[in-house]
Amino acid sequence: MRPQHSLLTLVLAMFVSSGLDAQDLRFTAVLEDGRRVRGDEVRPWHKTSSKPTLNGVQLFEENNPLSWLRDETLPVPREPRAFVEIVGGDVLPGQVVAFSSGDAVLDDPSLPYVLVEPEVSVEPHDAAPRSGLRILTRWLRRVVWTPHLRARYQPSTLFYRDGSSIAFRSVRFGEGEVRVLLPEGIRRVPFKLIAELHFSRVDPWDAYFEQLAILSPDAESRVVRVETIDGLRLTSSMQRFRVSSHGSREKPENWLHVFQPAWSLDPVWIPHRSIRTRLYHHPAEVPLSRFAPLRVVRRPILGGSWRWRRDRNVQGGSLASGGEGYASGFGVHAHAELEFPLHAAVRSLSTRVGLDHAMAKGGCVEASVALRARLPKGEAASEGETAAARDDDSLWSSGVLVGSARAAETGKLEIPNDAAKTGRRLVLIADAVVDGRPAGADPIDVRDSVDWLEPVLDLDQKVLREEIFSRFSRVIPSLIGWTIEPEVPDKPLLVARWDETNQLERAFRSQLALGTSRVELGRRATIDGRRGWFFAAASRLPKRQRVGGARLELLVDGASVAKFDVPRRLKGEASPQALSTPLSARVRGPSEIRVIVRGEHEESEVDLRALRIHGSAPGVAELLEDGLGQSIADSRVDGAWLRDWRDPYRGAASVQVLANERVRISFEDVSFPIRAQPGYGEYRYLRFAWKKAGGGRVAIGLGHGGEWGAEPGRSRQSFRFDQGRGALTSDGARRLSRETAERWFVHTTDLVQAFGEFSLTGLELVCPDGVAAHFDHVWLSRTAKDWEGVRVDPFVDEEVWKSAMSRESSDLELAVESTELPTHGGRPGVLRTVPRSEDPADEGRVVWRRRVHIEEATSAHLALSVGHDVRGAWGLEVRVDDQVVLESLVDPSTTAAGWLDLRVPLSRFAGREVDITAVQRTRDKAYAFAYWWLFHLEGVR
Repeated sequence: MRPQHSLLTLVLAMFVSSGLDAQDLRFTAVLEDGRRVRGDEVRPWHKTSSKPTLNGVQLFEENNPLSWLRDETLPVPREPRAFVEIVGGDVLPGQVVAFSSGDAVLDDPSLPYVLVEPEVSVEPHDAAPRSGLRILTRWLRRVVWTPHLRARYQPSTLFYRDGSSIAFRSVRFGEGEVRVLLPEGIRRVPFKLIAELHFSRVDPWDAYFEQLAILSPDAESRVVRVETIDGLRLTSSMQRFRVSSHGSREKPENWLHVFQPAWSLDPVWIPHRSIRTRLYHHPAEVPLSRFAPLRVVRRPILGGSWRWRRDRNVQGGSLASGGEGYASGFGVHAHAELEFPLHAAVRSLSTRVGLDHAMAKGGCVEASVALRARLPKGEAASEGETAAARDDDSLWSSGVLVGSARAAETGKLEIPNDAAKTGRRLVLIADAVVDGRPAGADPIDVRDSVDWLEPVLDLDQKVLREEIFSRFSRVIPSLIGWTIEPEVPDKPLLVARWDETNQLERAFRSQLALGTSRVELGRRATIDGRRGWFFAAASRLPKRQRVGGARLELLVDGASVAKFDVPRRLKGEASPQALSTPLSARVRGPSEIRVIVRGEHEESEVDLRALRIHGSAPGVAELLEDGLGQSIADSRVDGAWLRDWRDPYRGAASVQVLANERVRISFEDVSFPIRAQPGYGEYRYLRFAWKKAGGGRVAIGLGHGGEWGAEPGRSRQSFRFDQGRGALTSDGARRLSRETAERWFVHTTDLVQAFGEFSLTGLELVCPDGVAAHFDHVWLSRTAKDWEGVRVDPFVDEEVWKSAMSRESSDLELAVESTELPTHGGRPGVLRTVPRSEDPADEGRVVWRRRVHIEEATSAHLALSVGHDVRGAWGLEVRVDDQVVLESLVDPSTTAAGWLDLRVPLSRFAGREVDITAVQRTRDKAYAFAYWWLFHLEGVR
């Protein structure tokens, strides 16, 4: 809890002066060489290309750029009521209201994030308010929902609104709640019960390098930290900064400055007049105040109520000493020690230190900088503790400082290269001088408030670059899980660009900066059966299209599989075109997948949003193919249909609907948005195949918003397509052809053009007359191009089956009874087998065996179609030599309409002569019939 001010606080207040003389001019700027400039207004700063000046001095000269800028007319912000705090000190005022894992959008995944409703202005003037800002959870330090507690940071602790708290091992966000892992198990806590949530410690250097991988991927773009009057504090970079304005550009109150921190998926529009402080620095010259001390030691005599503060004096005001104000640093009250971790990249420290200007001529301290060994194991690293003196390696001492008239300067203090390796930490010490105080100095420590002024760590540029580049595959979603070559390229690999292709999703995005070089990405992957796809969402932003194209090549186990031209992104386009190809026919079990992206111009860039090995064809949804598609498998079906294996359009079977019948398939718990500009997960086109035995009419209807037929008030829109001669199957149906569909007809329809935007919630298969209608290959697609590459491989026809099941191609072993059936389960030419053994204790087996040579062709496979008796079950095992490649139970839980259709890849055995064995196993002899419709080897000799 916040400490209560004592009588000593009142005593101190009597000594406190009003601070520095009030400035008549609005702005103070400090350049990199230390020069101070003051002026009424920074102009011009109404657009991104502006070259702002203050009192005639350019603020962003390359040789002497701006170090910090402050609006002296704005007050020091107070801590906001509710907020999220980021590792590194950034603060966003607002309430956390929701959570997302970030992977729901196929073409634009993100790291997990919380949705924050800001309590400050963050919107552009020309847009409707957003539902909130998406804040990545990766770097969260604290989330505060209520203002009454204000607990100091305690890692891995949840504070309830009733004042109680729990320490947890880990935490996960859920829908309106968090789930914390406790020693006794998982506890779910709704947001409404939480006052504050403090996350586990994150390595501050790791967080710094990770955020630089987004903000300054070239390790050169200057970092900017801003603070507004309403408590917003954020860190961005000059790559992720732009300017806009509204109304008269001459009025600074109309200027909006746009920043996008690494922790936000959305840009933040900030009114220029609300920004109090801007701090700029090179990535290799990092302000120490970016890091919270890992350990604070305080040993006050009387001034015990004053805790350390970041970028403030201990009273919460601006840092100032020696007659000048400063933008960053720490305020402490002696005796105080701030202990910070070091990294191998750190080469030196430079800072100033002095008594705060509010102490006037009072106070008497000695400041020093030292290196300290890591805390002994088990010793607490908490604020407020008293520790015994340690043997520190002193780097610098100020001598005795009396009064605030002078600030001591350290110069550049070299940090030994092995400091981080040996676990030593940097310590800033402000010691109250008790013995030997100079004459006239305060007798006690009431006015010993000290400011550490603009402490800066200089980093080794080479090490910095390596640290940044090694983190691209952690924080750039499209690169997560992929290795990158070269690991440390000669030139920047990424660059941030403003993307306003879609006005509703304006943001800065990291682009692959290729030039005429190439980037190679790699990973291991195992493709599951027939459902393996490579998918890339890659494009070139409209403003970068004139500088040349780029190409993307996919290799599997070193062999080139596909090549793509990276397409241009069209203005207003919701999602980039999918670059995809099926992999299942090319993969030999676990495989090495490599993607090479090449530029064709020295300024070529690629917006690589996603790079995935996906389970299904991207941009399309299977509704009907050999039965219900996977995404609608749990749908409610009204009416009777048959699965017909005799002549499917694609795959193994079509759906047969008898004359004068109608089958309605109502999707359960799923709908498909039909949109004019669909993103992934939304669709526009419907493709289907049908035929009609005996002529007549055939129709397919669409459920919309849970309804069927015409919408109220739109009688001419029946949401039905038909084909054939005679009257329409319903008023307002769209006739696609007047030909009778006695052969397979395939139709691709634009649903938006036909019916407008709606939610597809069902299918209706209609056979109004004739004999029977067959339906097959019903799919949705996002764009007309998404059909390219979608392939549904049929099994085999009856002639291939007869050849495959002949004794010449496969041999039966052990005792077996077999019966050839002309038809079974809707399939012709079925062999039924049941094992017979002389020994009742022996496991009954039927073994099919064939010795073959697997060719080098990548599509070698064994196709199996097997069934079971409705009253029994059996086990199937497939071996290649002694290696089991498939095991499955054949029973109602694994089959569809009594059949299990399998395709077993054999490509990993390419170039070898092997024994292929399929085994039927059963111990329960009753009804243990196995039905074999297909045993076919492809790509062998």
